[in-house]
Parts: sequence; C-alpha cells; structure tokens
Amino acid sequence: AQTPRQPPAIFGVPLGGTQEQVIAMAQARGVRPQASPAYCLPDEYCRHRANIEALPGTELLSNLRGGRRLADRTEHFAFAFTAPPNDHRIWSAGSDQTFGSSVRPGPCAPLVSDVLAELRRRFGEPVMLFDGGGGKLPQGQLPGVIWWLWDSGARAVPFNRDCAIALEWAKVGPGGSAAQSRNDAATDPRTFVSARKGNCALAIKATIGQERGLVNSLSVRMVDFQAGHDALFRTTRFVQERRAAAEQARSQQNKPDF
Repeated sequence: AQTPRQPPAIFGVPLGGTQEQVIAMAQARGVRPQASPAYCLPDEYCRHRANIEALPGTELLSNLRGGRRLADRTEHFAFAFTAPPNDHRIWSAGSDQTFGSSVRPGPCAPLVSDVLAELRRRFGEPVMLFDGGGGKLPQGQLPGVIWWLWDSGARAVPFNRDCAIALEWAKVGPGGSAAQSRNDAATDPRTFVSARKGNCALAIKATIGQERGLVNSLSVRMVDFQAGHDALFRTTRFVQERRAAAEQARSQQNKPDF
C-alpha cells in the first residue's frame, strides 16, 4: 500500500499544515476563539504556547486544539506544531467524535461499514485490525482499532510494537486542558528513536466505538514521524546555540562574589 495521494488530514487540515488552516477550519465549523486567557471552554479553539528552557527566541506554538458540542454529537481536535527555528507546521494531529452519547449511538450515528469504507478511501488498506479490546480480530467481527504504517519510501510497514509506542508518545489528545496535548517534537528524541526502530515514517490509528453496526465514537490519530524528527534535529542545534549564548551572558553578568 502506498501513502495517501493527499496528505492525511483531520477535518480537512493536513499534516504539514499551518495554524491559519486550523483556525479557518474551526471557524467554519462554528468553534469560537478562546475568550479567557485562563481557561479554554469546550466550544472554543485555543493555542498552547511554550518556551524551551526559558531561552530567548525559543517560543513556540506547541499545539492548537478545540471542539464543539452539538445537540446530537460532539467533536474535538488537536494539532501539534514543529518548534523554532522551523516554521510552525503540523506534525501530529488528532480528533475525537461521538455520535449520540459516548456509549449509545444516536440518530446521527453513521454505519460502521460506511466509516470503514471512507477510512480505506482516504488511507488505503490498513496493516492491522484489532477488536475493541486490542486483541486479535475474530472472524466476521467489525474492527475496533485500525492501523496504517508507512516507511520513508511510502511502503506499508507491518504493525509492530515500536511504532505503536512511538504513536502513543507523539499523539496529541483533543480536549480543553493543556495537559491533554503533548508535543515531543520540541525537545524529546525518544519518540523518534522508537519510530526509527519500527521503521515507520508515518502512522495513522483509528479507534471505532460501535453498537449494532452503528458508530457511537470515532477517534483518529496521525503522526508524521519524519517531519517531527527533522524538525527536532534543527531545534536541538538551535537550542544548543541559544543555551551557549545565554550561559556566556550569565557568566559575564553574574560573577562569583564570595
């Protein structure tokens, strides 16, 4: 299986996209800008900013997340961005949707068969299907967890533990709390060590909650490990340079006095 013809996307915003694309998507879906700097309401989109080691020039848009609650469904999204000196580009994204309640499908719930067909249309044939508990899929049972993995040459990669671990570390979790969203691209190489061991440059995971052939919840996580790794390499060198400059200034200004 080859990589998708178009970059994988969450609500139309692709990996490699910009915060402007996320904001345009959010506004088109009726999600409001954050009103209070102290907290993020469920129907707002919010930016989480960070600073690496409090060094000048390392400020970054760590992630941008939001969501909305409608009468018959909910949806949330989150996007993680690469850090300076890179342009702020999306390397990890995720969405959560419920159709009805989290356990019971409502009138708006799509058919599992239609969701599976759309996932295949967008991402191609998956490399692994699991049941809802993460076990081997019994014959004839509809899948609960679906994986797509590709290497840097756009070739499908067999499902493996290293890629699964890497996605768990790298994925962003939709929600209103900053603690629910991570961004390992800025400072932590472990994600990419694991991805390299598993030979996965791009990963997508879809989790489907279902009842009687209807979807009551759908979660999608996608990570461009190649883009995250390349960004981290440049960020690491950049931070080293900024740290050296800050230490030199500290040495000149803060002389020992004893």
